[in-house]
Order: sequence, then C-alpha cells, then structure tokens
Amino acid sequence: MGENSKKKKSNGKEINEEKIYTPDVVWELETKSFYDSWYTKQYDRFYYIVEYQTEPDVDFFFSKVDLTSGQKKWSSPVFTGIATSEPLKAQIKGKNCIIIGGENSVTYILDDENGEVLASMVFYEEYQSKQWDLYGRNTWHWLFIDNGLYWTSSIDDEKDSEGNIINPKPQGIVKIDMSKLDFSKPAYEPQYIEPQMVWVNNINRQHIFMYPVEKDGVIYFVTRDQWETDGYCIIGAFDTKTNSEKWHKISNKIIGEGWDNMCIAGNRLYIVEQGQGCYDLETGETIWEFLDPPDYCVDNIGISGSIYSRGITYWNDKLYFTNIAGGRAASFLGVDKSHIQNIQCIDANTRELIWGDMPEDSGSLDTKPHIVNGQCFVVTWDDLRVYNATTGELIGIDKSVISCGKELNASYGDLFVFFKTNSKDHTSILTAIKVGEIE
Repeated sequence: MGENSKKKKSNGKEINEEKIYTPDVVWELETKSFYDSWYTKQYDRFYYIVEYQTEPDVDFFFSKVDLTSGQKKWSSPVFTGIATSEPLKAQIKGKNCIIIGGENSVTYILDDENGEVLASMVFYEEYQSKQWDLYGRNTWHWLFIDNGLYWTSSIDDEKDSEGNIINPKPQGIVKIDMSKLDFSKPAYEPQYIEPQMVWVNNINRQHIFMYPVEKDGVIYFVTRDQWETDGYCIIGAFDTKTNSEKWHKISNKIIGEGWDNMCIAGNRLYIVEQGQGCYDLETGETIWEFLDPPDYCVDNIGISGSIYSRGITYWNDKLYFTNIAGGRAASFLGVDKSHIQNIQCIDANTRELIWGDMPEDSGSLDTKPHIVNGQCFVVTWDDLRVYNATTGELIGIDKSVISCGKELNASYGDLFVFFKTNSKDHTSILTAIKVGEIE
C-alpha cells in the first residue's frame, strides 16, 4: 500500500517526499544466492534459483522453490565451480528434467521431481579441442524444443598479429539431439553427443549475442552488429520442424546488442535495445522500427538505453523494461535530466512513450519489471518501487530492500517475489509480498 506524500522543510522550503510503500509480506526464505539471478528461472509456480556452498561464489547448487509457500521442494547436489547457465525445463524420454551447465562445458540433467542427477553430457570428444572451440556452448540462454537442445555459437575468429582472419569460425545455431541420451549409464559419466550446426550466418558472419526466443518450434534471433561496423544486423526465424530458415531480413535500426531484449506477444516479435522494433512472426514484416539519432535526448526523452536487459514485460498492449541510464547520465550527456529515464513503458502498437521514471541517484538497471494486479514492481538500487502500471503514478517505495537493480525476480498470481541481499555474508532473503488491487 502507498501512504500519502508528506512534506518536510529544507532551507525554509517545502519539498515533497516520495510515498512510502509498506509491503504485505507473505513468506521469507533465507538463501545462499547473492546477485546470482542471471541463473534463475521461473516456470509457472516454481522458481529455480542458484545458490553457493561456499563464498565467494564457489561450488554451486540449484534449489526449486514453491512460489505459493516459499518452501524448497528440493536442492540439487553441489557442483564444483561456478554456475554457468539458467536452468532449462525439458522432458526427455518421458522424464521431467532440468538441464543445467557445469564446469568444462559439462551439461547435467536433473530429475525435476527430486533434483538428483540423472545423466551428464558433453558436446566434444576432448575438452578445449577444435570441436569444443567450434560449437562454443552458450548457456546464458538455451532452448529445448522437441528433444533438441539449441544454443547460439559465438566464437571469435582466430586472427594474426595484423588483425587478418586466419581461422574463420561459423556463426549460427547449434543443436544436440537429446533423445540420444542414455539414462542407464552412470549419472556422472559424461556422454558425448555430437552437435549439429543447423543454421549458419553466411550473409555477414555476425555473432548472435542477444538471447533467442521461441514459439511453436520457431527460433527467432538477431545478429550483433558489434561496434556498428556493418551498419545493419540480421533478424531471422529458424523453423526447427523443417530444420530450415523460415525468413530473415536486414535491419539498419536494430543493433543486436543485448541480453534478454526480445519478447513475443500474440503474433508479434518485439525487440527493445539501442533500437526498437516490432515484426510479424509469420513473415518478418516490419510493423514499426525506430533508432533515435545520437542527439535525440537534447530535446526529447530517449528510449535507446535498454541494452543488457534481464527481460521485457508485455501487459495490456504495453512493453515495460529498464535500461542502463543512471542518475548522472544527464550531466554526462549535457542534457536536461527530465530527458533521461531508466524505467520505461511504451505503447506496443506504436512505440510511443507512455511513462517513465529515473529514481534519485539510481545506477544502471537491467532488471525486469513485473506487473501484478495492475501495478508495476521494479527493484532498483536499494529500494522497491511500485507504480500504477497504466499511468506510471508512483504508488510508493520501500527503502528496506537492498539490491543493485540487476536481479531477475518473479511473480505468481497476486504475489511479487524478490531478493533482499546481504553483502556481509553473500546471502539473500527471497521475499514474497501479496499485492492488492489498486485503490
């Protein structure tokens, strides 16, 4: 709930304080997570989080948390090293599984019922061999579709001292047929399954850096115009059912720089990064596409900083996201501070800015906003901010929350779930609050 604005005096003048939000805490869970939500994932009512056995950030395990109760259903065995992937839900040979990445690019398959290791897999015959170098497993965001495990290969070309390419590496989409996995073998004995490069960028050999997204067996991707050297990138769709490209198009508005900067809603693909675009899923036809000029923020509010996002939320024909702008960005750029925002909502049909905000003294944000009962929740630098999702009116803030605006939080039903971190012992409290209707 939000309390009314209060006034205090400073140097004889009255100034408005921001409204206070008092959360209705439903449950709390102490965890050994500490700014590790790159490797968390929500599947319906369950939230899979990574935790560390020792500090700082060494020897990890995953836990499956029931969002309705805050109880752990299981914690996996402890794995050596650091986490390298988000947990990926899959059904393999009739078994409900969670796929995770481990050290030396070993892939572990866990039983989703109890968290035990069912099998281990590698995509190379020898670690750091030419084959390993060729396929370069990307587990920041991989996809599982009809027994296929997919990721994007983004290995840099080998160059000589003068910068000439002497060993070009194919850039594209890699697949492993997980039906070849043998559950009768010892769980920790890595099984080698040969991968396939199913789509290769033969147009300009750009990497795919941004996380691809999938719907109905079609993978949608964007190549990265690093340092904007080519002046364009490729937006494409790969059909896993036919094992062929469905369509691709050239864009000089999209850069391809970002993490979780794509989302699908209905029959449209949305991209929000340095440029923004909306495309027809079936044909790739451009519905709208924008790239603000460098001096746009001099006279306008910019919408060009949302690279390295942790996710975009679509709700009621609107897109909600955060960006890397900080409290000092306006003075650094020499523009009015009202033109710089790092929490924004745009119209999904037109890209028009609906509302935005820049918290006082905020650093860069790359967290994902959540909409619960018409309210937008954003965990920023050391506070939780709650807005009317339609109008952008600030409902209130809770300054008891410690964060750095980078956690990937969760929501389920009328609950918003987030991490409150403790830097002293590298832990956090996973907290669920109940959200009522807007008054």
